[in-house]
Amino acid sequence: MDGSINLYPNPVSDRLVVKTENVGATCEIVSVLGSQIYKKTLPSNHEFVDCSTWIPGVYFLQITNQSGSVQRTKFIVE
Repeated sequence: MDGSINLYPNPVSDRLVVKTENVGATCEIVSVLGSQIYKKTLPSNHEFVDCSTWIPGVYFLQITNQSGSVQRTKFIVE
Protein backbone atom coordinates (compact mmCIF):
# COMPACT_ATOMS: atom_id res chain seq x y z
CA MET A 1 0.00 0.00 0.00
CA ASP A 2 1.22 3.46 -0.77
CA GLY A 3 2.05 5.79 2.08
CA SER A 4 1.64 5.33 5.76
CA ILE A 5 -0.75 6.33 8.53
CA ASN A 6 0.26 9.02 10.99
CA LEU A 7 -1.98 9.64 14.00
CA TYR A 8 -1.53 12.34 16.59
CA PRO A 9 -1.80 13.02 19.40
CA ASN A 10 -1.71 9.51 20.80
CA PRO A 11 -3.18 9.24 23.38
CA VAL A 12 -5.96 11.63 22.33
CA SER A 13 -8.64 13.31 24.42
CA ASP A 14 -10.51 15.53 21.97
CA ARG A 15 -9.41 15.67 18.32
CA LEU A 16 -7.42 13.00 16.48
CA VAL A 17 -5.50 13.98 13.36
CA VAL A 18 -5.19 11.25 10.72
CA LYS A 19 -2.61 11.82 8.00
CA THR A 20 -2.28 9.48 5.03
CA GLU A 21 -1.21 9.69 1.40
CA ASN A 22 -4.25 7.62 0.39
CA VAL A 23 -6.76 10.31 -0.62
CA GLY A 24 -10.07 8.65 -1.49
CA ALA A 25 -9.41 5.72 0.86
CA THR A 26 -11.93 4.59 3.47
CA CYS A 27 -11.09 5.31 7.10
CA GLU A 28 -12.78 3.12 9.69
CA ILE A 29 -12.39 3.19 13.48
CA VAL A 30 -13.59 0.37 15.70
CA SER A 31 -13.58 -0.07 19.45
CA VAL A 32 -11.68 -2.85 21.20
CA LEU A 33 -15.04 -4.68 21.39
CA GLY A 34 -15.41 -4.52 17.59
CA SER A 35 -18.10 -1.83 17.37
CA GLN A 36 -17.72 0.54 14.42
CA ILE A 37 -17.34 4.07 15.80
CA TYR A 38 -16.43 6.04 12.66
CA LYS A 39 -16.33 5.48 8.90
CA LYS A 40 -15.59 8.00 6.17
CA THR A 41 -14.04 8.29 2.72
CA LEU A 42 -11.02 10.57 3.07
CA PRO A 43 -11.39 13.67 0.87
CA SER A 44 -7.82 14.84 1.61
CA ASN A 45 -4.60 13.65 3.23
CA HIS A 46 -5.62 15.17 6.61
CA GLU A 47 -8.72 14.11 8.53
CA PHE A 48 -9.81 15.43 11.91
CA VAL A 49 -11.84 13.04 14.06
CA ASP A 50 -13.74 14.31 17.10
CA CYS A 51 -13.11 11.79 19.90
CA SER A 52 -14.27 14.03 22.74
CA THR A 53 -17.39 11.97 23.53
CA TRP A 54 -15.80 8.52 23.13
CA ILE A 55 -15.32 6.16 26.06
CA PRO A 56 -11.65 6.03 27.14
CA GLY A 57 -9.81 2.97 25.85
CA VAL A 58 -8.07 1.38 22.88
CA TYR A 59 -9.38 1.91 19.34
CA PHE A 60 -8.28 0.52 15.99
CA LEU A 61 -8.02 2.57 12.81
CA GLN A 62 -8.10 0.91 9.40
CA ILE A 63 -7.38 2.60 6.08
CA THR A 64 -8.53 0.73 2.96
CA ASN A 65 -7.37 2.23 -0.32
CA GLN A 66 -9.26 2.06 -3.61
CA SER A 67 -7.43 -1.09 -4.71
CA GLY A 68 -8.41 -2.90 -1.49
CA SER A 69 -5.06 -2.76 0.35
CA VAL A 70 -5.46 -2.33 4.11
CA GLN A 71 -3.35 -0.64 6.78
CA ARG A 72 -4.16 -0.85 10.48
CA THR A 73 -2.96 0.89 13.59
CA LYS A 74 -4.23 1.49 17.11
CA PHE A 75 -4.56 4.51 19.36
CA ILE A 76 -5.75 5.35 22.86
CA VAL A 77 -8.54 7.72 23.89
CA GLU A 78 -8.06 9.22 27.36
